[in-house]
Amino acid sequence: RDNVIRREMRLFENGVFNTEALKYSVRPLNQLGYFKPLEGEAIDVQKTPNADPNLPPTVDIRLKFEEQNRNQITFGAGVSQYEGFFGQLAFQTSNFLGRGETFSVSAQQGNRAKNYQVGFTEPFLFDRPITAGVDLFNNEIQYIGQFTQASRGMNTVWGFPAGAFSRFFVSYSYQAVKVKDLNPFYSQAANLANNPFLADSLLLNQNGERRISKIGPSFLFNTIDNPIFPTTGRKLSLGFELAGLGGNTKFYSTKSEGILF
Repeated sequence: RDNVIRREMRLFENGVFNTEALKYSVRPLNQLGYFKPLEGEAIDVQKTPNADPNLPPTVDIRLKFEEQNRNQITFGAGVSQYEGFFGQLAFQTSNFLGRGETFSVSAQQGNRAKNYQVGFTEPFLFDRPITAGVDLFNNEIQYIGQFTQASRGMNTVWGFPAGAFSRFFVSYSYQAVKVKDLNPFYSQAANLANNPFLADSLLLNQNGERRISKIGPSFLFNTIDNPIFPTTGRKLSLGFELAGLGGNTKFYSTKSEGILF
């Protein structure tokens, strides 16, 4: 869609032409990955013909885009030592309906494992450079003769511009993990006494359920020219997660990543 391209432009119609602004428009457009790399003859700057000599000279900028297919459908079946026989179906797109939105849905059903997930991300909420995304999931896996672990929850993220090629994100997630159908062998006092970590790992002291409520701010700086076939640029990400705002689990973690092409 036209606005998906225009909102990345650093140049404005009827404004002053600036070569640097054009260069800094091409890079974020290529970073989207929706089109084949914009380069060479795809970028055309020509003087406007038949211009009024009494007015300042003007130029026409033409960008030729060739859309790439960012839709992916996956289906199949298999067998696993832990999951048994299963079938799966998934759909994912990075440019949903040409709006630049990310949408994914997946389902896996088997005799030991069940996994369902759906996610949606809007990169320009209300036509403003605000990212908003949500992800819902429900998973269950049965460990034969031991126990069944079930987890369900959601993740949400909000992103805001923090400068050229930089964004600041705030995420929140809630996950409930439950252990059920527990083999009575694990509940025997002698086995618990011999392994002090067994009760905690099986959530015996938490009524069989762990609830994780966490918030995570992060920062991203990205000048990589293309997400699929990168050739130049840098990417730096810093993140922090804090669990304990609700739920019954407390921890913190940090993560950093640096990439250079």
